Amino acid sequence: MEVIVATLITFLFLAGSLQAIVLATFIRVQAQEKQLSNQLIQEDIEALQSTAENLARNDSLCSANTLANGYAQALITAYSGNTYQLDEPFFGYTMRLHRDYLGDGRLIDGTTGNTTDIAESTPPHRVLKVRYVTQSVKNGTTKDVTEHYVEVIPSAALQCP
Repeated sequence: MEVIVATLITFLFLAGSLQAIVLATFIRVQAQEKQLSNQLIQEDIEALQSTAENLARNDSLCSANTLANGYAQALITAYSGNTYQLDEPFFGYTMRLHRDYLGDGRLIDGTTGNTTDIAESTPPHRVLKVRYVTQSVKNGTTKDVTEHYVEVIPSAALQCP
């Protein structure tokens, strides 16, 4: 009887230990996934800010009343040479970074250029509002990992009267 109890206790201890190891591994992979997601977003934000700092001053953009003729659109145009959708392999998954621009009462899809009406408009359109979404993709299944929202003001827009 004592041998059976000792064996049962040993089995339960080993089972608990193995579950703890599996859980720790799962949490570590999730943390690495979020870290890579944040890294992709940070790299893109830094590139966008660099473009915003180097945008030339243009007085006609200072008093824009629509997104199409303001500093926000000038920044979108200047930055459009960069990839809108970045893929990064990760543990058999693909991490995908997607960027959308917000303004003039619409959402501009960074990949397709399609627009969707939203309740947001802020003349004189000097601030570019960007929404980032990172997703993990495996075998056609997509899961959102993180979502960030940033606002970028070109340095030239700060020189407007």
